[in-house]
Amino acid sequence: MKINRSIFEVAWLLCLTLLVAPDAGAAPKNDIVTFALVTDSHITWSKGKSTECFKYIIEDINSRQVDFVVHTGDEGNIGSTDQFELTKKMMDALRVPYYVIPGNHDCTWSESGGTEFARVFGSDHFCFSCKGWRFVGCPSGPQVHMVKPCLVPRESLQWIESLKPDAHSIFFMHSPANAGVYNSAEFIKLIRSKGATILLGGHTHNNHVYDYNGLPGAVCRNTQSSREYPGIGYSIVRIGNNVLTISECVKVEDSFTEKQPWYSVELKPEESIRPADAGELPTAACNEYTHLTPGADELWRSLDNANIISGSAVDAASDRFFYGNTAGEVKCLRLSDGQVLWTYKMRDKIFSVPAYEDGVVVIGCSTGEIVGLDAGKGKKLWSVMTQNSLVSSPVIRKGVAYIGASDKVFRAIDIKKGKLVWTSAEVTGFVQRAIYVDDEQLVVADWDRTLYSFDPNTGALQWKWLEKKRKMMFSAGGSTIIKADGKIFFSTPRNSLFALDAKTGEPLWKQEIARESLGLSEDGKTLYAKSEKDTVSAVTVAEGIRKWSLKLHLGTDTCRSRIECNGGLVYVPTFRGFVFVLNEADGAIVKKYTVASPALNPIHLIPGVGILATSIDGYVALLKL
Repeated sequence: MKINRSIFEVAWLLCLTLLVAPDAGAAPKNDIVTFALVTDSHITWSKGKSTECFKYIIEDINSRQVDFVVHTGDEGNIGSTDQFELTKKMMDALRVPYYVIPGNHDCTWSESGGTEFARVFGSDHFCFSCKGWRFVGCPSGPQVHMVKPCLVPRESLQWIESLKPDAHSIFFMHSPANAGVYNSAEFIKLIRSKGATILLGGHTHNNHVYDYNGLPGAVCRNTQSSREYPGIGYSIVRIGNNVLTISECVKVEDSFTEKQPWYSVELKPEESIRPADAGELPTAACNEYTHLTPGADELWRSLDNANIISGSAVDAASDRFFYGNTAGEVKCLRLSDGQVLWTYKMRDKIFSVPAYEDGVVVIGCSTGEIVGLDAGKGKKLWSVMTQNSLVSSPVIRKGVAYIGASDKVFRAIDIKKGKLVWTSAEVTGFVQRAIYVDDEQLVVADWDRTLYSFDPNTGALQWKWLEKKRKMMFSAGGSTIIKADGKIFFSTPRNSLFALDAKTGEPLWKQEIARESLGLSEDGKTLYAKSEKDTVSAVTVAEGIRKWSLKLHLGTDTCRSRIECNGGLVYVPTFRGFVFVLNEADGAIVKKYTVASPALNPIHLIPGVGILATSIDGYVALLKL
């Protein structure tokens, strides 16, 4: 492709050459590092327009003299395997090495929780050197439909911690390391101890400069044309004589033109390695250091060695509970004191909430494996392999585990024998955790905007409801599903609460009051719903009449964990790590528990024992009721 070099651009390149020209004894001119930074390509987005944009960008990069290419995340639009594979196929056409890290769209909306990213590209992080500079990139989350908050995964912190300090280090992360990344302060301290001179990324779809407590930072525009950034585009980064510049390459008519740099900063390797004071950095296991000491409301607290992006199952009768983590470990802990009783290792990350019944724990792994474990010893009793990834959580009723998967097959499994009772290929999208079952029906929601009702004994389809708006955000795949008064209640990320006739699936009413977090009063007469705007509402099950509403003043709340009720009180888990306790009659705040900093997984109210809570950053706590 022909490159259109304007007189201005030639003049700018000459100025840049003079800017980084060596003085006596300095590095030679050919030590200038030039690379292309591409971000937020969102392959297949906008009816395929984004894919066409990316094709033009690859062609233009191949016509330029660059040392390598970095893609800083959101390669795909919904993190599906085919989007990753298409992106890799297109990037394989590059004539120079390329390096990639995932973004929030690659993980948040992904049928694999983003784990297929590493399989397709070979890794989800990178570390390499070029002309005396080290380049390091890592994921920033969030994972599995948890829109907020982002967090740098525990395993990424562990990996960065293993690196030796290097004063000439350039770090990359998809999201800006600001308040949108809950452990950003810890992350910045960690990379500064490793010699970071700057942090680069994307996510915001615009060019923006940051100051991370003295560490320079910048994010770059996305690939598609927009009102603010007309023309298909990407960025060129140059480093010479410790000066870094970023400029846009924009397609004008049939060719790309490099604009004047919009950002220039002096890097300071002599000041880059900043060892933190004792206790300021994560430990060898990269544990965060907030709320480590049990508070007055806690019976005990512990911190897992990995993130817990799911929840737990409880066997109160035998004083045990179970959960899985992103290290691929299924753990059994003693409920009374939090002591680990056994650990079972799976092959990859676990996003599945385990289910327990009659001595058997059922849980899924992101590799697509479903296992049944002996609850007493942690030994594998059986396993069932699906044909794709798995982020779904099982529900057990009368010896049968019901679970979806990303291969669009729903399964009913005998928990003692590990044998399939029935399967259904009716589902058109992948299933996560939106499942309800009783003797009459099994209700399942997928991420293709569909709700299904099956016969739990045979798998026969009873009815299905379809949202006609063809966007993933109109799906109930992450919702709590509740049945009461002959109705099925569920909600979507579009903040819509639906009531359907349980027998026919016919819509009854709809209210804009709930994202995905719902709960039911003990008498079954009142439904509780939490909106994205952190407002909790109580509505009558029979008529859908609002009784009261309460704003928690936390900001946008995307925590989908179920609201629990006990003894006239309503327990509301939030994305800020709090559990609010409300009066069932009027919504007045009775108490607020602090469990962690980021979002809470589903909690358990255990009469006579306490409140069992886990957080996505790995905290586990038993609170006083």
